[in-house]
Amino acid sequence: MLFRSKIDQLLTFLGIAGFIASSLLAPQIFPNAAVDLSVPRQAIHQQGSDYLESHMRLANAAESENTSKTEEAPAAPAKLDLSTYQWVQQFGHDRSGSIYLQRTLGIPETKQLTQSAHLPLYYWSLRWFQPSEQEEFRAAFSPAGEVISFDHLIPEAAPGKTLTESDAQAIAENFLREDRQWTLDDWELVDASNTQRPNRTDHTFNWKQRDFAAEDAELRLTVGIQGDQVAYYSHWIKTPESFSRDFRKDRDKAWFFSNVFYLINVNVPLSVAFIFFVIALVRQQINWRAGLPPALIFFAVSLLARLNTLPLDKSYYSTTQSYLLFWIQAIYNDVLYAAIAAIPMYFLWIGGVQIAKRVWPQRDMIFPRSPNRLNSFTQSYWRGIMMAGICLGYVVVFYGISTRFFGSWSPMSINYSTLFSTPFPFLSPLRNGILPAISEELAARLVGIGMTFLLFRRWWLALIIPGMIWAFAHLGYVSYPIYLRGIELSITAVLIYGVFFLCFGLLTTMVGHCVYNALLGTSLLLKADDPYLFGCGLFMIGLLLCPLLPGLIQQWQQPEKLRNLDKPLDVGTVSSDDYTLLRRLPLVNYSVEDIFSQDSFSQDLQPTYEATCLKVTGEQSAIEGVAIAQLISPQTAIIQQVYVSPKYRRCYHGTRLVSALSQRLKQRGIQHIEVQVNARNPIESLFWANQPSQIRSRKLQLT
Repeated sequence: MLFRSKIDQLLTFLGIAGFIASSLLAPQIFPNAAVDLSVPRQAIHQQGSDYLESHMRLANAAESENTSKTEEAPAAPAKLDLSTYQWVQQFGHDRSGSIYLQRTLGIPETKQLTQSAHLPLYYWSLRWFQPSEQEEFRAAFSPAGEVISFDHLIPEAAPGKTLTESDAQAIAENFLREDRQWTLDDWELVDASNTQRPNRTDHTFNWKQRDFAAEDAELRLTVGIQGDQVAYYSHWIKTPESFSRDFRKDRDKAWFFSNVFYLINVNVPLSVAFIFFVIALVRQQINWRAGLPPALIFFAVSLLARLNTLPLDKSYYSTTQSYLLFWIQAIYNDVLYAAIAAIPMYFLWIGGVQIAKRVWPQRDMIFPRSPNRLNSFTQSYWRGIMMAGICLGYVVVFYGISTRFFGSWSPMSINYSTLFSTPFPFLSPLRNGILPAISEELAARLVGIGMTFLLFRRWWLALIIPGMIWAFAHLGYVSYPIYLRGIELSITAVLIYGVFFLCFGLLTTMVGHCVYNALLGTSLLLKADDPYLFGCGLFMIGLLLCPLLPGLIQQWQQPEKLRNLDKPLDVGTVSSDDYTLLRRLPLVNYSVEDIFSQDSFSQDLQPTYEATCLKVTGEQSAIEGVAIAQLISPQTAIIQQVYVSPKYRRCYHGTRLVSALSQRLKQRGIQHIEVQVNARNPIESLFWANQPSQIRSRKLQLT
């Protein structure tokens, strides 16, 4: 079943090849994919606490010793206990430094230099604070656990000594040699400054490494002295101001065009979907519950992901703010954001279905219909996974060629903080997978392609126009040149997402989009030495694969049943050989013997009935449905009944029967086709309300 067709075999081969190519080439093409978390995050936190407590103990001891020289009794040094503080830990990277090095040196050289020179591009950042207290501590550590920076923030009016610049410089140099083990012969002092505080003088000193070779970038050390204590230290990369200025100009342009295309990509499909929603509502064509599942899934995943990042909000807490009100506001914002973001999904789904019914009247473009829905779901899901593999393989080939031959680049865009720093890291790739898969596929594929085809009646335009709008809405991602991401995704949108949507439906492209996005973050979790992060990566892989299990188990246990249900069905006219079989169908309110007689259908004897039936291909003894119309005048007919056996319902066979029957009636000169509907049966009423326009009028039969 799953690999029976040649197209599925080809997709499986291409998808697996794409996964292999991505895993082998991504670390060479995207340096961000080679982030090495060699120390667990819990160990980083403990290491940071120990370092700061030790540093402050030594600093306070030195201050106490200096104070004791002028006092009769020595003062006991204060002990810092960070366990009494609130704290937050995040993973981040030096965006400006990494972009400059990739842009000027190239991606392979940047990766090599980062590893050989231990450049401070990636780091864990920590903050310790007490609510309503101005004093706090911050520190940053490399993934290997080396100190990159620390900062002791105190009130401006806090007391301290007033040292000369030379005395303060001596303290800073001694700290670099003794505490950080830097050889100052390799460094050159480039500037020094001081700031007069109300009760002390603060000094800042900057050194640059003499032999650091990375175009115009500089590797710097900064030390800040508050009074006579080292309160600030940073090991960082200084990029040229001209590069930063030009980069900001490029990003401003990219964001402008990205926002324009984003607004078009979101607002136009949403507006069109809402219009079709209103039209369908007036015509009573809506099952209002149908749009709830995608909206609720969107809301639940969005809320869980935002609540998962809630502990990171402490990074933005101002110690002058009420701590209780801060958390109430944060939780309120998360719930409100998730609810507001989920509402458009309801209208996109309902309106998109209505558009699809006009473009594809006999096909469900969201979920392929078949007698065995579990088997159809499994097949669509597998195709989506293979589509993700094809996309991953395409991306590494695209950027491999563009970086090697055209000097282009595009770093992998990952939110490291939500990926590595949250309580449940797998929720980050889950959110990045499911939410764009629902929102963007509904807007760009279901509504976008359907809407464009209704306007222009050209499939190539229906693929290109919404595809390119969707692609260039992603220009906000960093790349060079700024339109590179738009070109990359335009090819993907037309040749992969668009083609897969037309061939296999929206479920396949949703799964492909979700798996592709989710694997970008999951791959980094799987490379971490931290057992918890690695376990979350494995759990995420399991989540992505587990929807396949029920269908695979059914295929293994009931292969013969699936083969019987998989036989194609044809719609044809009723022949004399079919009358006996049709009498077995449980039709209601009919004298079957009177209807299915030779006279009822004879062209020579002014027939009173027309019918089409649903036959199993190759089996004359199997009829699974019928549509019957009574000719009440030479120009008018009434469709009195449509029946499909239960196992073949919800597969658009009823629509096929009605469409074929309407064609037959028009060939006989019938100009008005009516239908009798039981208004008390909502399923029957909804079926007829959504039939194509060849049904000229409907009569509600209240029974």
